[in-house]
Amino acid sequence: MDPAGGLEGVRDAGQRRVQRGGRASGRGRRGGRHGLLDGPGTDGLGAGPRPVLAAARRARADPRPPGRGKRALAALLARVPEGAADPDGLFRQAVGPLGLAPPDGGFANLWEAVWHLLAESVPRAGALPLAEFAVRLAAAADEGPAPDPGLGHGLREWARAYRARFDDPGGGPGRAPDLGWSPVLVEINRSGGGRNALLVEVYAYRDGSRRLVDAATVTGERQLREWVLDRVDAAFGDLDDRGRALVAFALPRNWLHKPVDQWVRRKGIEPPLGCVSPVVVMDRLRRRNPRLQWTLRQMWETLDGRRSSPVHRIECGRAPRPDKLSVQLQDVYGPVGFARPPDPARSATEPHGAALNAPSPIVLWPHTGCTGAACDGGCRGSGFLDELAHWLADLAPGELPGHVLKLRKEAFMYDESGPHWAAGLTLVWEDPRRFPAVAPPDRSPLS
Repeated sequence: MDPAGGLEGVRDAGQRRVQRGGRASGRGRRGGRHGLLDGPGTDGLGAGPRPVLAAARRARADPRPPGRGKRALAALLARVPEGAADPDGLFRQAVGPLGLAPPDGGFANLWEAVWHLLAESVPRAGALPLAEFAVRLAAAADEGPAPDPGLGHGLREWARAYRARFDDPGGGPGRAPDLGWSPVLVEINRSGGGRNALLVEVYAYRDGSRRLVDAATVTGERQLREWVLDRVDAAFGDLDDRGRALVAFALPRNWLHKPVDQWVRRKGIEPPLGCVSPVVVMDRLRRRNPRLQWTLRQMWETLDGRRSSPVHRIECGRAPRPDKLSVQLQDVYGPVGFARPPDPARSATEPHGAALNAPSPIVLWPHTGCTGAACDGGCRGSGFLDELAHWLADLAPGELPGHVLKLRKEAFMYDESGPHWAAGLTLVWEDPRRFPAVAPPDRSPLS
């Protein structure tokens, strides 16, 4: 039995279940008889080779995990205060909507949920729900009434070591199409826990799959900023060294104007995030729409072959009605530039939302710009679009995040009178192929 992989010996069992009066049996590739499913006199274990079933029964009688890795996890679980975490909720979050179902009646404790993951799934790169469970448990322990300072850290380090066993340093046949980006994803959403409460999750992508770095409920933007910057730094420990870092924020639509690229821990001492790594934003509403995600994937198949990015301009006060603008932009395979930022109070009717609904894969605007609804041009926003068009002319769409990093550095170092034209530039850049959904775990033949 693999110390960190659960009941992996069942991988090669190759058995076929045959239901016979509440019992089941089968034969493996070498003719070995498999055990019983359930029925009179059985203990409810799934069909599998008899040695594996015997090991599973022993584990039920003495649920101490075999192997150093699982013993360490069991020791960490023993430190979690009773009632500090909901095992059913953590299990569902760990396996995702397409994963395993908890047993009828749920789990009596955390270890039952862990053992269910060990016995009912086969770990593989990109589908390691046990690591996800450990990280989410760490977040719950940190937020408990009597947090143990070392418990959350220990659970996260256990998850990182467990995942490292499945990392493929040379890539593999299941690796996602790669343009050289190693993304860190920050998802922020409103929480029902209070007016200023926010649900935040940070993920690192590796080998075409994402792994949870940390999750928490935070209150207030200052706490949010500090928490996110710390976890983004930690996420780099899970990135593939062969790629280029990309930090993406998935935000509510009325948060897309937030200057997340300018977030910094100590202003005047440390550089802002957008001068350290390429920073892009994405619309959470659009990311949850399968039709728009499918359309974006199709658009990027075309954009991959382009070596320039002509900008489609939306001037001040001249945008058509949102529904008509969305139809107009459906045929625009490239950047859409706005002369002014969106108004968060009017996110439902703003032309920026129409571009997101089209869907436009690349959208840019300044943090400040012309505020006149009836402007006829010649304003600061129009000047921004002129500079933007010149800058984008010879840049490939798929490489824009890296070029924006250089541009933000240039704007940050600009010392002449008046702000740099790109100061406060927002880049919405969404290629769904770079941010695939979590793969469901494989079912164990024992289950």
